[in-house]
Amino acid sequence: MKDGLITLQLGGKERTLKFNMRALETLSEVKLAGDFGLSSIAVVVYAGLIGWHYVKQIKPDFTFEDVSEWVEELTLSGDTQVLSDINDCLGDSRAFKFIEEGAKKKVAQLSGRTFTPSPGEQSDLNPENTTS
Repeated sequence: MKDGLITLQLGGKERTLKFNMRALETLSEVKLAGDFGLSSIAVVVYAGLIGWHYVKQIKPDFTFEDVSEWVEELTLSGDTQVLSDINDCLGDSRAFKFIEEGAKKKVAQLSGRTFTPSPGEQSDLNPENTTS
C-alpha cells in the first residue's frame, strides 16, 4: 500500500485501486443508499478502481454491479483484513488528506477559528511550504 494504491484479488483477477482525485470525484458522484454498510464499501472500491483505470487510461472491464458482488463475496468470506486495508489505503492517500484538510479549514472558518495544520499534515501535502 503506497499513497492510495492497493492491489488485491477481485472478480477472479488481481486489480489495483488508486485513491486519487478522480476516485474522490467518483465517490461524490455515486449516490449511496443512505447507509454505511456493504453498499458504501462497494462505492469506495468502485471509486478506487475507477481512479486506477483513469490514470492508466484503460477502459474499465467491470460495472458497479460487478464490484458490489465482489465486495459482497469479500465480506461473506470473512476476510475483514482486506476491507480494513482498503479503508486504510483511502485514509492514507494524499487526495483524501487534501480533502480532509480543506474540510477542517471550512469548519474552522464557519466557527470563527483559525485553522493551522500540524507540521506533519502540511509537509505531507506540500513539502515546499513546510514551516519550521
